[in-house]
Amino acid sequence: MPEQAPQTTSVSVRSGEFSRPWLLLGFALALMILLGISVEAYRQSRRAEATRIAVTHTLLVLKQALELENAATLMESRHRAFLVQGDPEFLTRREDSYAAALKMTDQLGRLVSDDPPQVARAAQVRAQLQSRHATMQQITDVARGQGLAVARAEFHPYGPASSDPVRGRLSQFRDVEQQLLSHRSELANRDARRLDSLLIYGTAAGIVIIVVALLILLRQLGRSERMTAELARANADAMRALDLLDATHDAVVVYDADSLRITYANLGAAEQVGYPRQDLLGKPVLDLKRHYDEASFRRLLAPLLAGEIDVLAFETSHRRRDGSDVPVEVSVRCRKLADGKSSLVTVARDISARRRAEDERDRFFTLSLDMLCIASADGYFKRLSPAFTVTLGWSIDEMLARPFLEFVHPDDRAATMAEVERQVVAGEPVLQFENRYRHKDGSWRVLSWKSAPQPDGLMYATARDVTERKRAEMDIIALNRELTEQQAALTASNKDLESFSYSVSHDLRAPLRHIDGYARMLVEDVGANLPAEPRRYLQTIIDSARRMGMLIDDLLNLSRLGRKPLQRREIDMKALVDSAIAEIAAGNPAVIGHIEVSSLPPAAGDSSLLKQVWLNLLSNAIKYSEPRGADARITVHGERMGDLLRYQISDNGVGFDMRYVEKLFGVFQRLHGQDQFEGTGVGLAIVHRVVQRHGGRVEASAELDRGATFTFELPVSEVAS
Repeated sequence: MPEQAPQTTSVSVRSGEFSRPWLLLGFALALMILLGISVEAYRQSRRAEATRIAVTHTLLVLKQALELENAATLMESRHRAFLVQGDPEFLTRREDSYAAALKMTDQLGRLVSDDPPQVARAAQVRAQLQSRHATMQQITDVARGQGLAVARAEFHPYGPASSDPVRGRLSQFRDVEQQLLSHRSELANRDARRLDSLLIYGTAAGIVIIVVALLILLRQLGRSERMTAELARANADAMRALDLLDATHDAVVVYDADSLRITYANLGAAEQVGYPRQDLLGKPVLDLKRHYDEASFRRLLAPLLAGEIDVLAFETSHRRRDGSDVPVEVSVRCRKLADGKSSLVTVARDISARRRAEDERDRFFTLSLDMLCIASADGYFKRLSPAFTVTLGWSIDEMLARPFLEFVHPDDRAATMAEVERQVVAGEPVLQFENRYRHKDGSWRVLSWKSAPQPDGLMYATARDVTERKRAEMDIIALNRELTEQQAALTASNKDLESFSYSVSHDLRAPLRHIDGYARMLVEDVGANLPAEPRRYLQTIIDSARRMGMLIDDLLNLSRLGRKPLQRREIDMKALVDSAIAEIAAGNPAVIGHIEVSSLPPAAGDSSLLKQVWLNLLSNAIKYSEPRGADARITVHGERMGDLLRYQISDNGVGFDMRYVEKLFGVFQRLHGQDQFEGTGVGLAIVHRVVQRHGGRVEASAELDRGATFTFELPVSEVAS
């Protein structure tokens, strides 16, 4: 609390008590007292001013000590952050804090250079800082060599190996300064009391002057105390403000409007441009500006300094210490100082992440194969991707300059506007919409659209050229129509074929039966009386009619193969072969002894058709092995080979010439004469047709007089697992 003003004592002087000399002496004495009081008041004022300067110096020392402790604490926190996260960036920041702390230590030593004990304590703080930094460096080496977990175990948050000695020595340093501040304040108060006593016991002749002087002195003392209190409060407020500013990642810089030199920079500014904070103080702010010289920058600031605007906002790039650029969003305010000068406060936010996101968006917009656009409810495109030019031939400028409806087919414009109004009015997205856009060459391209409305009235849309797909769909429709017509024609053809088969089955068989029947009757009735040659003629007629019947049966079977649907089911192939052999042996039991069947893998297919395959192949093997007599040998075996099932029938019969193997599976193709082996030339064609319908293939190999091997394969997809 400020001291109360001393009470004045008035002494009344009766007229006539003193003679003139005494009055002169008293006046002289009053003058002398007044002069002495004035001299003493002047001396006291000088002492008060010196005391105020000393107090201010002490407060400055305390502030510097606090900032040093903050720097040491920041160095410690960044070291701990490195041990927690392992980010090398924290090591760089730790070294910056360490350098700043050493610099502050040197400044602190210079401030207390008139106090040797304090100078010694400052030197001790520097030594402890260096020791702590060396310990940190050792732990850092451990982290790099052995890992963060080992380094954390080496870390000691308390004790001699921590930052406690630094804080303890700084606490002693501040305690000494606090005692010095208290002592100097006591000296100021004692001087004030002495002056009060001098003024109270002054003479009556100089009381008015003394009171005035006292009031002046008291006012001066009050001002000094208020200045001291205000300085302390301002220092505390400044410390709180500095803490808040240092907590933000944005760069805060204050610089003089005349010299454009920086007077304050927070930690965010130091981190943003890569300079230690102390190096920024006094630095021209234009050293950090990439795109401005002094003339252009002052023109930019002119409206703000003239009071025409409150805030100046713009984007630019700051130049980092390493020469690289950092894009920033800047806002500047002007602050008028008491001396009439102006100070500019700048807040710069790093927008590197936003710029990268914008670059990636623009790159995607540019490189997308789909057409991307932004359109407005006013009927114009606002932005188009290059894919529009690739697809439609128009340049981007040509499409931006004209309403987008001009490019839409006249028949599609009403539907297009309905979709636009639905987005703008109802805010509904468009998930699928197609219309025709005019190509620059005059043709029309079908575009498929997807669009999403935005609150600002814009529409973000994607389009894809589906012209070829539409053409393909039309081609498919036409092909389906053609296939339908072909199917109808095929159905009609099948009906005709069925009618033909019926005719063959009934109309052709009746004459054959008559020929065969009457020929047999002639043989039975008059055959014994006929010469040998007529009897041979009749037998030839009977044999030909029988072969004709067999041929008709085989042709009917072959024609049915193309019309009959497959009845697929699991087949025991070994049982199917045994059944076919039993059916053949019903007319010739002796063949069973010539056939050897090994294990056969199962299959899936039409059992009746596959049985016909076995019947034909086995009958052929028996027929062409018959010349071997009792030495005839027929083997049947099968195996699975990857994705195929292979079945083989081998015999040691007469074989055939491999030069004619290509004719073997054709209709009516025979490699032996009718006089040698009977047959119609249709059996192997039936085998080939059945195997093909099951998705397989058949082949043959042989040597003359050494036998033949027939192999057919079915895919695994056709085989029961």
